[in-house]
Amino acid sequence: MNDQDTHQGTSATTPYSTVVLDIEGTTTPITFVHDVLFPYVEDNLETFLTQNWDDPECTAKIDALREQSWKDANDKVPGLVPVLTEPEHTSHQVLESVVHNVRWQMSIDRKIGPLKALQGYMWRSAYEGGKIKGAVYADVVPAFRQWADEDVDIYIYSSGSIEAQKLLFGWSEAGNLLQYFKGHFDTGVGLKTEAASYAAIAKSIEKEASSILFLSDNVREIEAAIAAGWKVAVAQRPGNAVLPGRADGDSLHLAGRALPIVRSFAEVFTRPVDFRLRAAPARFKLDDLIHLETMFEELGREDGLRDGVHAGHTEGRVAGTEAGFAMGEEAGFYAGVAETWLKAAEKGLITPSERAIKALQALRAHAREFPTINHTEASDGPDPTVALDRLRGRFKVTVSALGPDAASQRFRPEVANPPMSF
Repeated sequence: MNDQDTHQGTSATTPYSTVVLDIEGTTTPITFVHDVLFPYVEDNLETFLTQNWDDPECTAKIDALREQSWKDANDKVPGLVPVLTEPEHTSHQVLESVVHNVRWQMSIDRKIGPLKALQGYMWRSAYEGGKIKGAVYADVVPAFRQWADEDVDIYIYSSGSIEAQKLLFGWSEAGNLLQYFKGHFDTGVGLKTEAASYAAIAKSIEKEASSILFLSDNVREIEAAIAAGWKVAVAQRPGNAVLPGRADGDSLHLAGRALPIVRSFAEVFTRPVDFRLRAAPARFKLDDLIHLETMFEELGREDGLRDGVHAGHTEGRVAGTEAGFAMGEEAGFYAGVAETWLKAAEKGLITPSERAIKALQALRAHAREFPTINHTEASDGPDPTVALDRLRGRFKVTVSALGPDAASQRFRPEVANPPMSF
């Protein structure tokens, strides 16, 4: 590295506590959008519109495209393909004009709201129907889990719409990953190549700019984030565009800066010189700990009720609802116990053994992975009953590791479940 280079990694004096991630070329192969999502729209557009022509949502999406077409006409956009109207034209003619308009916009890679909305509408149907599954790199989910264990907030900032982001991660090859995210941003907050967009995000999530780590494959986005005071890392994935400047090992030298390069999210956790988590917050009082335990127990009951109601609706019977509530309530209790004891250890209020810490971490991980859907086929996902049995076994191991102080810790279900109403 040249002496005049300024290192833009997360130095020891400026650790991070929040992660903001790009999608295309960062969490997801850059080919996924162009080889899977876009071709699906192009290949199925006419059939999809024909099948959903009278759907109110479809009508709203077409109206938005028509309004954009009128605006493009006023702006004299070159090559415009207008969207026709009824009753001046037949329904078939209007449909054909929508197909041609969408294909024209996609051919010039337009990124405007009405086009994204229609694409998202079609993708949602494809995801829910199992025709498409979101692609993520193998190192992404383990990183999500580790960040979650470290209480790091994870956000997504992509040029794709928020709906498209949630579809990709909600219906991914690795399952529903939305649980890991604190929030989502798209170009509604501003262009990704403008520093003001990153400043707006920092303000929205109420975080100091210097505490945010941004990962993206786009160097122009990286430079905008740096201008806003963020920490950065350049994602170099297979198939990504060639990086400008000069790459030297784990650094990209560009315009007098040395930017850290990561080829896997795992590197964020193995390179402390470039990336270091912010230290834990200040100690809290014992009364706060008691309140925290109570809060987690209440959250567990609320989650149990919600998950139970969902399971009951899925099965179509009250018994399913009550069973789901009971399992969710118990799983929530175990999660609350693990979180409470780990927080207490983190703040120095208790000093459990290394074995106990590992047992608590394992209990927390199992509780977080507890399924919220009762799959009808074993191949679709874990059985909640089996998962709960394993969670109970993990809890017993944890209590044993904690010793006498935890002897009174056990799940005490309500005498009777609250009445259900439908």
